[in-house]
Amino acid sequence: MAKQKNRPSLFLEGGALLFDRTWVPKQLLEPGKITARAIARTEVLMGCQAAGIAPQDLAAGSDFLRTLEKETGLRWLSANLVDPGTGQPLFTPFLITEAGTLRIGVVGLSAPPPATVEPSDAWQVVDWRKILPPLVQTLEKETDMIILLSSYPPAENEEIARSFDALHILLQAGHGTANMAPKNINNTLILQTGSRGKYLGMLEINWNSSKKWGRSLKELLRETTRQQDRISWQIGRLKKRYPADVLATNSRYRELVRQLRETEEKLRQLEQRKKQGRLEFCSFTNRFIALKPNIPQDPRVQEIIDEARRAANRLNREIARAERRRPAAKMAISAPVQALRSLSGWKTCRTCHPQQTSFWQQTGHARAWQSLEEKNQQHNPTCQKCHVTLPSYSLDPQLTRAILVRMDSELKNVGCEACHGPARRHGNTPDQFKPTLPGEATCRQCHQGDHDDNFVFADKIQRIRCPTTKNP
Repeated sequence: MAKQKNRPSLFLEGGALLFDRTWVPKQLLEPGKITARAIARTEVLMGCQAAGIAPQDLAAGSDFLRTLEKETGLRWLSANLVDPGTGQPLFTPFLITEAGTLRIGVVGLSAPPPATVEPSDAWQVVDWRKILPPLVQTLEKETDMIILLSSYPPAENEEIARSFDALHILLQAGHGTANMAPKNINNTLILQTGSRGKYLGMLEINWNSSKKWGRSLKELLRETTRQQDRISWQIGRLKKRYPADVLATNSRYRELVRQLRETEEKLRQLEQRKKQGRLEFCSFTNRFIALKPNIPQDPRVQEIIDEARRAANRLNREIARAERRRPAAKMAISAPVQALRSLSGWKTCRTCHPQQTSFWQQTGHARAWQSLEEKNQQHNPTCQKCHVTLPSYSLDPQLTRAILVRMDSELKNVGCEACHGPARRHGNTPDQFKPTLPGEATCRQCHQGDHDDNFVFADKIQRIRCPTTKNP
């Protein structure tokens, strides 16, 4: 609910806030915690009353999440995340809060982690079928509305909605669907907003004691009146074009007359319902607000973000330095070295392809590393891989990390070989080894999801395609 027109408000997060994956490599964990703390502080500053717990939020462990709750005050909710030994909830299962005159129950529900994540000795996820029924039964008696924060997959959330008549809103988190229009399943609105802070989802609610979602009487009257006017206009046109005896056998005219009678009867019933003062359904309007970079940031929020970026960047820089200094076994060091040796760098490409190189230097790809430096993220390995020239985007994360810390400055941009593949052999024997032509799959390695949600390959390829060499 949004605080607009003096309406009471409630700000909730479904979960999947802290990390973008369920498992974080050890070398990225501490920088990730810095970012997680900044996110939690920002959420509290913006007035978030509670957040659900998704598997992504547990990437640093349940102890870190409890510490974060104490440090920042952000309340985490999960009814089915329990201690394996005692079976007791590790976090607050639900809360009852107020918005205006409404008492609202908010329940957290955590999805189990993927099978690729090793089981934890510190926490266990209990099936929602065992946990939810008694909770919903209790909250139904004590509250006017029940909201569920769930990180279960969409199909599972729909099953949950079908299982409970008293569940009114289900805020879904942690899955690919972004900015999903509200979906009414068994009187439960299932919602999801885009992740990583790119959008703010706003649901404005008109709630009453019916506790049933439906369209408002005012809206139905307006729509039916418009329908009546449209049908009457079409009938009028036919009457002007044809005499009465022709219209009597005209199938289109007869169908319109039938529709007009039905619409008039519907209007009569709606007007009668209005006079009787019968209870209306609960209604809502939904919208997503794009939090564009050009929107002024709250100074307090911006201070938290800047501080976290500087701290994480410093830590990532120290980790990279330590990794470069650390003695490594011959076999361990050979893989990144061999991978780097397969690359030539854009300066070598320029020797034979000056026209194409000049064009590339005018594109954003040539300034990719500079854009990281401007945001103080040049030591963030999560960002680095899409702002440099790697021999392949499908490398093992540990190998990618080893390559990044040993990378020459000439490769710190999205150079020719980022699209056309390693070119060392092509440079040595051009006729024998030809560079590859990039397709949409190549671009989608970086231009996807949260990093570029408006990517259209056919449009973008026209902007960055190298010019063909013209013969003199």
